Amino acid sequence: MLKLNIRHQLPQIGLRIQHSRVEQAHDEPAVIRGHTEQAQSRKWITQPRIDIHSYQSRHAYGNSNMSDFTRENGQKGISDVQAAISAHAQESWSMINNASKPGNYVANRAEQQRQADIMQQRYLVAIGIPDPTTTLERRSELTGDIQVAETELDIDVPPEPTVEITTGSVETYLQNKGFLRQWTTQDRFDIYA
Repeated sequence: MLKLNIRHQLPQIGLRIQHSRVEQAHDEPAVIRGHTEQAQSRKWITQPRIDIHSYQSRHAYGNSNMSDFTRENGQKGISDVQAAISAHAQESWSMINNASKPGNYVANRAEQQRQADIMQQRYLVAIGIPDPTTTLERRSELTGDIQVAETELDIDVPPEPTVEITTGSVETYLQNKGFLRQWTTQDRFDIYA
């Protein structure tokens, strides 16, 4: 059975940052006199209730519940067992009838089986995976009340300050482009890639 291997790396953005600088600043601090009563919040948020039904997505990946699994694979299992019993019976009768005849019947039979296995067609089937269903059953709510703060201030502000500023800059660049690689392996996943 073919296995699809996927490896990826996300792109990375780099930044070159030059910070702003204050070269010179002279000012007299403001004088603040006042009284404050702190605000108080008695508010809280109720939690939302979200129902996420992801069975259709998991089922597409092969993670079925028992009823779906038995419905889909039960009859196939019975027919596979019947086919295997029939094939073993035919092979046994063929061995009984032909093994004692001249020629190397067993080796020829094994070579035919090996050639049939080599020539077997393999297929990779890609199907769309359905999205999970998300239902918001209850929204979050903000409840409670607020006690507003009260502030009395008397501010004495001196004349404007002297300030010299060197402005900064930001430059962005693509540091790593990233990649997405896919390849197939036979009967196993390639965990070392």
